[in-house]
Amino acid sequence: MDLYLNDASCKHLKPYVPIIYDAPKYPVICDANGVVLSLPPIINGDHSKITLDTKNVFIECTATDLTKANIVLDTVVTMFSEYCSDPFTVEPVDVEYTNDAQSPSYVSPQLFARTETADVNFVNSMIGIDLSPSQMVTLCEKVQLGPARLIDDDKTLEVHVPPTRSDILHAVDVAEDIGKSSIFKEFTCTQRYLWIC
Repeated sequence: MDLYLNDASCKHLKPYVPIIYDAPKYPVICDANGVVLSLPPIINGDHSKITLDTKNVFIECTATDLTKANIVLDTVVTMFSEYCSDPFTVEPVDVEYTNDAQSPSYVSPQLFARTETADVNFVNSMIGIDLSPSQMVTLCEKVQLGPARLIDDDKTLEVHVPPTRSDILHAVDVAEDIGKSSIFKEFTCTQRYLWIC
């Protein structure tokens, strides 16, 4: 820890050292042969670096908050899966706690997905425009909130919130995304990029 805290060649790691510096034990991830893969959250090992020839990737996420760790893991795994030999597939892992009887075992990644609803009139009032319900469905699908559909005689919008959209917490977030996506069509590609930045 003192090396990573004080050595000039490790100055990029210095901000992370206080997270575990005073801990009674340090987290170390090793493979079955005892080779150190990482010392989270400080540094990863050379042994586990990805190269252009890497074929099998194990993605691990460490954090002091399990909910946040699962959100990050779901996002990274989902985005990374696009590049698998069989796109959008992942091999699940059984997580078992051997030293903590209080923590239940589970399968990871959990890939949390859910539905969210938003009243059509509420969406229009929040973003200050007048979109038809069918326009809202189309716009939701442009921002990864699909498949979207209309329920309650087209008065309510129901969207699918995938693991990559942990930022969608309630109807206000759905309205915000519809508002943003409705503005996109007014910009050229270059202008759109600048607006997002």
